[in-house]
Amino acid sequence: MSAVLRKMIEAGTGVPPSIMKAEPFWDTFRDVTTAWFVKILGSDVNPVFDYRKGASGIEVKEHVEGQIVFAFDRIASPGLRAISVDQRCSVEIAAARMSDSADNFLESSNVLMRLLLEDPMASLWREFSATMTPGFSDTGQAPFADISGPVDELPPAAHYLETRLTCELAGQSFSITFVLDFDYVRARVSDLERGGMNADVQSVCSAALRRSIRSSSIQLNAVIDHLELTIAECSRLEAGDVLELPAADTEKLTLTAETIDGNVNIGGGSLGAWRDYRALKLQVPVSESFLQEIAEL
Repeated sequence: MSAVLRKMIEAGTGVPPSIMKAEPFWDTFRDVTTAWFVKILGSDVNPVFDYRKGASGIEVKEHVEGQIVFAFDRIASPGLRAISVDQRCSVEIAAARMSDSADNFLESSNVLMRLLLEDPMASLWREFSATMTPGFSDTGQAPFADISGPVDELPPAAHYLETRLTCELAGQSFSITFVLDFDYVRARVSDLERGGMNADVQSVCSAALRRSIRSSSIQLNAVIDHLELTIAECSRLEAGDVLELPAADTEKLTLTAETIDGNVNIGGGSLGAWRDYRALKLQVPVSESFLQEIAEL
């Protein structure tokens, strides 16, 4: 491909076929994002590439207008130049951090949201750089640009690869956008084509995904009994009503785990007390099938 044709491609919708078809690069990119969301939200939100296109600094500013943007120092972070999230993505992350409902953050100020998102964004920058950038050395602190004008860190005439992924959680769609230095992406793709980065990157990414899944939180419920009511009966329930639990036995509680496949019984025990707190004493070993699934991650 001639230099003139390459420049025409990159200046238009903007990405050469050699980059768009670099599946190892994009597969790893998506895996890193997936692993990070699992760690932050506790769920696989199935990120899907919405678009990948070339953009100038001016165009990037236009595209992320109204979003929360975290830009990075160009010296310390030559590859990943900025990350932006739309409102729904920001409130989902904030809610996960505060163990609250996402809807409670819909009216929160931009300053508060930036504070709540700063640590998760630092984590994403670190995981992306460690996996995608050869020779990356973690200094312990993400190189955020000035909070007063984060996108100004991106020179207007510079050339970037803007990559947006759409995700879904509990029926809500949201997006996250990465702004990458174009020359950085070209260099990484060339490394992959030479085979010098593929095995190492895939290995690191798989390990990161396993760590994220294993460190994510799930809710455990100690269930004393179940009862069935019709929808009509439920609609008539009022404060003060008494629901009988004739089969309830404090010596026989079921321990369940909330997973993406629903509630799963994983063990059993009895209700008691420990250090002035109510406690569950396990009397039935944790389900072998549940442990086997974790071991295979």
